[in-house]
Amino acid sequence: MSKIKKYIGYVLPYFIVVFYRSRQERKRHSLRQQRIDSIKNILGVNQNEVSYSALIDSLIERKIHKEQIIAGSIPEVHLLEIVKLIKEHFDNSPIVGLHVGNYVGVSLSYLAGLLKKMNERNLVVSIDPNIPHRGTIHPQEEVLFLMNKYGLNKNISVITGYSIGKTISNDGIEYTPYDPQKKYSQEYSCENQLDMLKRIACKSFSFAIIDGNHQKEYLYNEIVMINELLCDNGLIIMDDVNEGWKEIKELFESLQLSGLERIYSNERIGVLRKKTL
Repeated sequence: MSKIKKYIGYVLPYFIVVFYRSRQERKRHSLRQQRIDSIKNILGVNQNEVSYSALIDSLIERKIHKEQIIAGSIPEVHLLEIVKLIKEHFDNSPIVGLHVGNYVGVSLSYLAGLLKKMNERNLVVSIDPNIPHRGTIHPQEEVLFLMNKYGLNKNISVITGYSIGKTISNDGIEYTPYDPQKKYSQEYSCENQLDMLKRIACKSFSFAIIDGNHQKEYLYNEIVMINELLCDNGLIIMDDVNEGWKEIKELFESLQLSGLERIYSNERIGVLRKKTL
């Protein structure tokens, strides 16, 4: 406040000062309310239909390469199969799911959109370390963008971190000039997020989709921990169960873990069910 305003505040009668301040406060409140209302209108417009192609197009507009988006996402036809299985097991009751490995969020957002149609209260908790993948430096920014654009903020909860321990990005593959081996020491994120969930939400999840690390031993340890997070009859859905990733296919076909049974597989996904004890 300037010296002149201070002086005026001293010499003017108190009721005038109070009136002036009240008027200024009303103006601020009015402007604040206008901003709040305008944001509400924007949020209302953003409740768009979540179509698979629209999600991809939205990311292409943000300069993400189409080929990498498609290669790094679960295809629509298989996501529809997954939702069908979930619906068969849990009908329309509210459920909580787990999604390990996001990349730029196409599979996660499409899945969450379909589940939201089933029940507005359905929630998908995602785990991803937000390290460079397939040429995208900060993939979580794209995930959050899609969530906001398609009104899924209340149906997705994002956990930033590795499901277990830190591991090399891109499964060690050099998709772009980014060298995962050389950059390993410069990649930072939380670790052991499945253990964290086990402490606070044991047996709370109806299903889990695993589409993160593709190393056989790492994936096996994820399955062991996720099994403890699942409720009875909960589903573990493994991606890339095919000849392209023989280690994953071998793990799915040979897995002997107490309380889990194989119930479905095709050329892409494999599904395990937790038996009722």
